[in-house]
Amino acid sequence: DGDSNQPTYAFLPGWNGVVSGTLDPSGEAFSNGHEFKNHDVDENGNIYYIQSEDYGTWMNGQYSFSNDRGFHILKIDNEGNVEYTEKIECSTYCNSPDYTYSKAIGIEVVNEDEFYVILSVYRMYLTIDGTQYNAYSGNYNLVTAFYSNGSWSWVDIEQTSSWAYSTIAYYGVDENSNLFVVQRTSTSGNYEYSITSYSPNGTNWVRTLETYSGNSNVNPMFDVNGSDLHIFATVQTQLKYDSQTVNCQNTGEAGYCHIWIKINENGVRTSETDASYTSIQFTQMQVHNESLYLSGNTYDPFIGSDTESNFTGQKISHSPRYGQYVAVMENDGSWSYHEVMNQVSSSYRLYGEISDILEDGSFLFNSHYEYGTQIDNTTITNSNNVEYESIVVRIDPSNGLQWYSSIGFNNGSSSMIKMKSDGSTLAFTVYKSNWNTELLYNYSTPVNSSSYYIFWVDAETGQIVDVEPTPANMIGSRSSEGGVIASAYNSIYYYMPDFDGDNVGSSDNCPDTYNPGQLDYNGNGDGDACDSDDDSDGIEDTSDLCPRGVMGWTSNELSDYDSDGCKDIGEEDLDDDNDGKPDITDACPVGLIGAGNDLDGDGCKDYEDSDDDGDLVRDESDLCSEGEIDWSSGTLTDHDGDGCKDEHSEDADDDNDGINDMADSCPRGAVNWPSNMNTDFDGDGCKDGFEDEDDDNDGISNIVDECPKSFGVVNANGCSATQVIDEDQGATNIVYYVCPVGSVVVLDPSDCPEQNENNDSTGDDDNDNDNDDNNSGTNTDTFYYVCPGGSEVVTDFSECEGSIATGGTNITLVVDPSSDSSNDYITCEGGKAIVLDVDDCPESAKETVSSVSEESDSGLMLMFMAATFGMSLIAVLVVLFRKPVSADTDFSRIESTDILFTEKKASPNLVDLPTSSPKPSPPKTQSAPTNDMIGTSHEGKEWIEWPAGSNNHYYREIGYGGDWTKFE
Repeated sequence: DGDSNQPTYAFLPGWNGVVSGTLDPSGEAFSNGHEFKNHDVDENGNIYYIQSEDYGTWMNGQYSFSNDRGFHILKIDNEGNVEYTEKIECSTYCNSPDYTYSKAIGIEVVNEDEFYVILSVYRMYLTIDGTQYNAYSGNYNLVTAFYSNGSWSWVDIEQTSSWAYSTIAYYGVDENSNLFVVQRTSTSGNYEYSITSYSPNGTNWVRTLETYSGNSNVNPMFDVNGSDLHIFATVQTQLKYDSQTVNCQNTGEAGYCHIWIKINENGVRTSETDASYTSIQFTQMQVHNESLYLSGNTYDPFIGSDTESNFTGQKISHSPRYGQYVAVMENDGSWSYHEVMNQVSSSYRLYGEISDILEDGSFLFNSHYEYGTQIDNTTITNSNNVEYESIVVRIDPSNGLQWYSSIGFNNGSSSMIKMKSDGSTLAFTVYKSNWNTELLYNYSTPVNSSSYYIFWVDAETGQIVDVEPTPANMIGSRSSEGGVIASAYNSIYYYMPDFDGDNVGSSDNCPDTYNPGQLDYNGNGDGDACDSDDDSDGIEDTSDLCPRGVMGWTSNELSDYDSDGCKDIGEEDLDDDNDGKPDITDACPVGLIGAGNDLDGDGCKDYEDSDDDGDLVRDESDLCSEGEIDWSSGTLTDHDGDGCKDEHSEDADDDNDGINDMADSCPRGAVNWPSNMNTDFDGDGCKDGFEDEDDDNDGISNIVDECPKSFGVVNANGCSATQVIDEDQGATNIVYYVCPVGSVVVLDPSDCPEQNENNDSTGDDDNDNDNDDNNSGTNTDTFYYVCPGGSEVVTDFSECEGSIATGGTNITLVVDPSSDSSNDYITCEGGKAIVLDVDDCPESAKETVSSVSEESDSGLMLMFMAATFGMSLIAVLVVLFRKPVSADTDFSRIESTDILFTEKKASPNLVDLPTSSPKPSPPKTQSAPTNDMIGTSHEGKEWIEWPAGSNNHYYREIGYGGDWTKFE
């Protein structure tokens, strides 16, 4: 309509219903208050319309009748369709809606298809549901009836002193569906009123009210709030309710006061309060949150204090003009707000009114203004450009003026008709007196092509959001959807808001959301654009992976395992647990929901998968439970069945014997056995007695090897120097050496195993070891010797007294004295034996035994603590247990050598060590063994005790060398 700035929302014509007869609003109702009142709206937007008529075609031919006098009732949906009709038959009259003898005063809807009707009739019979009611006996009658779901529950007829429509002072319905009807019954002396309460079951009670004002122009006012009826009256001295007198406690001039009483749904007066007369004639009241909102003017009908007000006990003059007033009274009689709204030159435009009270307690007020007017020091008129203005303002009683909006007229005879609010927008009709009258709104946009316009104002901002030309000359109700019901001659109009700007009006299935296509997938009446669950499966569209999927089912744990809104049964949801793996290839199709760690990609998350890498070996038995994927454990791919793939070095020990494949002579031999001195003497990874044909790897087959478990250089029979003694009695002394690597006993140090480059221990023929160089490394580089005769222990034979070759066969024993019990060793005479018990020496030597622990040699013996206990154990056992004794020796083999080493402190037994790899512990302050040291193989690891006898054990992977880890 010429507005260059498009509003945030607009209103569109929804429908109009043509009536062939004369519609009530164009008749007497127009002149009696400018309201279209013989209709009401339920919470679903259905309209209920009542009118008296005897013939006609209504709502575009949807309802027709002829020679059928009565009150006709139509239920019309928000699309303009007539759902049903009801009729109350009249014996006479009832042939025109503006006919004085039969008028529909009002209709009050309490629920869908449940409503009260209030009628004014004169000298006639009424037939309702086939029952005849006599309204003829009296001249004037008030008829009240209740309709419920297809039938009339009850009918009440009361005689009145004059036309009933002119005696009705108020009617309204409370929150409990009770109807209050207030009727003026007498005007002689004081005004008397009858108050009747009805329920859907019939009459509740009847009470009387008497007011003493002395002025016929001042009437009490009524309003229903919650379940209570509120009454406000300006009286002189008192009023009387149900024969109970309420006196003025705070009288003003001439004894006048304002009294406010509250009546509950049982007809009992529950409270009363009063205030001194304010010199204001109040003409409108509304109750909100236990506060009484009033509007009026300074025209004083009682004591003539025109143009004055008195809210504080001190009169304020507004002369020479009359003033419009708004005020708020609290339930203790105090005034929490009062303000003059404008000043006028006469009483012509004194009747401004409160259009609505909003939830926050602020209110909308509208009226006409001719001259410059200010509210809260803000000018709300623009009298320079227009003759007069209709202005609506929003006022917060606590904070004052919030906004104002105006419509200017250049012809004083034009007018603005009653405003209707729905809490969101304010709608009203503006009438232009002639075609040349120009309307200005917002002081800029002219409207001059029609007689009537409907304006809409945003209640929050005051913006005029739409202006529509219309044939309607009156505003009626506002629908629950924000629509406006208007009327004109022979027509009803329904204007529907278009809040979303999609140009869809009354049928908009998303009135607040732009959706010109009006799509509604589930057909529930809510468009897809505003329907949070388009397919009605119980899953909000924002979380629904199939927002417009299969219909007719509800998501639950059985039908929609992952709650994604896609139905599991059928082909809508191909991934029931939403893990990214299609059900057809998912080993756990209803497993843990959502994506997660799934090493082998089988659809079972590792947390729920007993075989994480999918190699067919369960995780509890799989040494590589998170190893290579896309292969299966079998005899060809996983020789020892430990779950580690043999190829690509995932499994460094294919037969799980503790020997790395690179050093294993039988890498795919017998499985799951530990290579050690008992099972694999030569440590080649071939199991002795099963797959190793040369257990000691001396080049002589076990079949012909007289010494199948020997160290070092062997003879043709497979026996080493420690296993064979030269039987020539005249031979020189035989000297044995314990190698610093491997605990090997040899005749020549050059036979010792090679050390790494950091510890060169290669010996020479004349035993001339470079002790300085050796000692610069570790003490394992030092050889210890017992001099011939067994009386001295040295690290260099040149230190021995006398010659090594002194004749005879002296068997020199090599001892690692680092044992905890080294001080307990004694060397028998002649050096042929070292024993713990002197009784074990040969008889000839018992008397000359020398105890190492008692001589200075004991200090040297303590030097031996630097060697390992493992080395001493191997050396002594080899020498004492396995060394053959000459047949002509003068003593027999010592049998007590099994107790050569006394019982140690509690320490781990290597045989009982745990089968799994021990957990590494943080480094201690004590130093660890050097990488070049050699330990003992056990359960797939290499072990060593360091220092010997300390009960501290270290381990590492077999065959790789490297750092030792302490076992905790």
